[in-house]
Amino acid sequence: MLPAVEQHLCRADLTEIFLDNGILTVFKDWLSPLPDKSLPNIKIREALIKIL
Repeated sequence: MLPAVEQHLCRADLTEIFLDNGILTVFKDWLSPLPDKSLPNIKIREALIKIL
């Protein structure tokens, strides 16, 4: 599923739509520590940071 998400997030024609709909807030949630203070999966973090 992560490759499909990466593919969609990298599409230039969707960038403005994602930004208008709060994708940065979603990124913040995905990159923030979990309730037990552990970090999200490293592959997810690396993919999102690369996209940013």
